[in-house]
Amino acid sequence: MSPSLYEAIQEERAKYPPESRSAVLPALRLAQDEYGWLSPDVLREVADALELTPAYCHSIASFYNQFHLAPIGEHLVEVCTNVSCAVVGAQQVVEAFEEVGEALDLTPAYCKAVASFYDMFHLEPVGRHVVEICTNVSCALVGAQQVVETYEEELGIRPGETSEDGLMTLRTIECAGGCGTAVVVSVDGRYVEPVQPNDVPGIVEGVRSGD
Repeated sequence: MSPSLYEAIQEERAKYPPESRSAVLPALRLAQDEYGWLSPDVLREVADALELTPAYCHSIASFYNQFHLAPIGEHLVEVCTNVSCAVVGAQQVVEAFEEVGEALDLTPAYCKAVASFYDMFHLEPVGRHVVEICTNVSCALVGAQQVVETYEEELGIRPGETSEDGLMTLRTIECAGGCGTAVVVSVDGRYVEPVQPNDVPGIVEGVRSGD
């Protein structure tokens, strides 16, 4: 493990005294960013840095889809095989799913059903920037609803809507995997955590100014 990665993990660990287990998710994210995937050796390095067992780190990494326990390609295509949902979408969406279906030798209906089940897929146009607020239990307990309401006031829209200028789409989502730093807000896939209502104006201004 590089000294910079070890130091970054220790910075995360310091946020959760005395339970270093609480830092395992951000530590695994940092390690995967560094190495591309979480090999047994990398898991051992993370475990050593947090004074945990490799088995514990593996159990966490194997639970979340965002962690890779085997090498991946330059581009990652993920197809869920869970229960299908109702078919919805405009013609552009149909054409996009047909292309995906042909590439993976699957039916367009199957691809649409999978995409309609998960929050991270958009079946309608979204703004240039997507703001997503976790409203699951951990975030709800520390003020997620107030954060949502503040975003509504700042943007003049409700969850599921896009601002008139097409700049921002506001969404509420289920667990973002950052329960230890609730409330979690994702801006274009980049986590901002923890967020309180008084942080919202600054975040919105940053997006508008391109920061």
